[in-house]
Amino acid sequence: MKTINKIFITVISILVISACAAGNIQIPEKYSLGGQLEQIKSIYKYGITDWERVDTQSLILERGPGDYYLLVLKIPAPDLPFRTRIKLSSTGDLIRAGMDDVIFYNSAHMKQSYPIDRIYRINGTEQMRTIRDQLTGRTPGDEENKTAQPVRRGLSGGKGVDI
Repeated sequence: MKTINKIFITVISILVISACAAGNIQIPEKYSLGGQLEQIKSIYKYGITDWERVDTQSLILERGPGDYYLLVLKIPAPDLPFRTRIKLSSTGDLIRAGMDDVIFYNSAHMKQSYPIDRIYRINGTEQMRTIRDQLTGRTPGDEENKTAQPVRRGLSGGKGVDI
């Protein structure tokens, strides 16, 4: 019995130490866009018409023509590229960075929540395309994947948003 207690205490100690060592989650430097975009604390949940995945850790919301917001998640969401519908949690009428989540359900119908770390306001369609290219690593000479002059005016369209 003494041996079992010692093993149990050792395992618990290792778990506590490893949890403390994990510390704060570091967001990649490419999402530090304060010099280019206005970082805001919240947006109104009403009027969101579309969204588009930028990469596994960010997405763009559209609230109307030329009214875009970049949401940066605290951790990557590997399934985000395969989603056609997302849910956004909200605090009252607002979606707040640090308090609300992007939510979707995986193929086993299990809820997956990804906390929103930052929200940036994007000024117009041209800046949205520039930021999207910057975050995905596309260059102006990359004609095959270029989004700076797309056929469509805004986002890719047709993706559902539930709030």
